[in-house]
Amino acid sequence: MIIMKHDQQRGFTLLEVMVALAVLAALAVMLMQTVGRYTESISQMRQRTLGSFVLSNQLARLMISQQLDQPLNLANRGSQQVEEQGQRWRIDWQSEVTGEQGTLRRVTFSATPLATDAEPIAPVATLTTVFTMPSTN
Repeated sequence: MIIMKHDQQRGFTLLEVMVALAVLAALAVMLMQTVGRYTESISQMRQRTLGSFVLSNQLARLMISQQLDQPLNLANRGSQQVEEQGQRWRIDWQSEVTGEQGTLRRVTFSATPLATDAEPIAPVATLTTVFTMPSTN
């Protein structure tokens, strides 16, 4: 009877396993970075959307006051803080008289979220509109 020995090993060597783990670790790091950027992007998009809602509400209040013949309290520049969309916001505006014979007022609003522990960085939304000036007859 002849017995044959097989010297072939089955499985992976330690080096092959370590290389595979290194590749998997690199892929995991890239995936985590991508997920982090995606999460940050979604957060920024949410803030911009909420800022747009805040400015739309501000514009609606101004339009209602104009329809009620209340004076539009829009100095050349201004700022106010409001509590909307579950957080505090600073609304800044800048207005200027424009149009022929100064009959129009262009107003640009910006909304900046206010955090309790940090200074506001930059506006997340802006809105520009034009109001007609009441006649002085």
